[in-house]
Amino acid sequence: MAIEQLRHEYRTTEQSEAGKLRTWLDVHGVKAVIFDLDDTLIDMFAWEQIHEREFLGYVGQRLPEISPAELKDSFDRANHEAYVTHSVHRDRWYEVFRKLSAQYGEDSGRTFTMALPILMHVYEDVPPMLPGARATIDMFRTAVEKLGLVTHAEEVFTNLKLDTHNIRSYFDVIQIADAHGKKTSNDWQAAVDALGVKPEETLVIGDNVVGDIQAAHKIGVKYTVVLPSPWENYTQGHVPDQTIRAKNISDVIPQIIKH
Repeated sequence: MAIEQLRHEYRTTEQSEAGKLRTWLDVHGVKAVIFDLDDTLIDMFAWEQIHEREFLGYVGQRLPEISPAELKDSFDRANHEAYVTHSVHRDRWYEVFRKLSAQYGEDSGRTFTMALPILMHVYEDVPPMLPGARATIDMFRTAVEKLGLVTHAEEVFTNLKLDTHNIRSYFDVIQIADAHGKKTSNDWQAAVDALGVKPEETLVIGDNVVGDIQAAHKIGVKYTVVLPSPWENYTQGHVPDQTIRAKNISDVIPQIIKH
């Protein structure tokens, strides 16, 4: 009896939260919700960190004359410079390889050549979804008329993530920003237009202050939720005053209801 009572209370609470979400969306005239993908729903940061550590470990074993601290600093500097020129495209790793090979010479370059496939493996498998991500989009799917996705990645890699996690069907529109560039207001506008709604009828959820929150705000999106980003460069910039802040993707709906 006690177990059945707990189950009933859980279902009642869940329904109550879903009802409150629907009410909030209705009251604010929100007809569509658009998500960012990487580090909003999928843990891309941790995925890259795993491969980075494997890369540095492989190189460090074969080039012990380079201290781990120096190797890490050189990698971080090369990665930052390569991101500026190549953004999130896989060519960024080729650029990192070229910079490190040039820095440490031809003999060391052979080691970096052997280690390069470790970084490229980032795009051959799929990073995990963040805890609570599926439950969150599940509840939004039942609470709002339309869902969209705006992501900044290679199309093939995006499709691999969506299909492996079986989440493509959640979204009515998937807008993929140029992997060589930056996510901009044009990408959010394209998704809004494809969904057939107005910017002011849209809620945007993402972790990139400039590429998600500011970019959506510039086209007239009034309702945004910002998540803490593990990427330092994504946290820079002014967050519009009315933006809702959530600790993680599981905290989005509770914070919206509080708001």
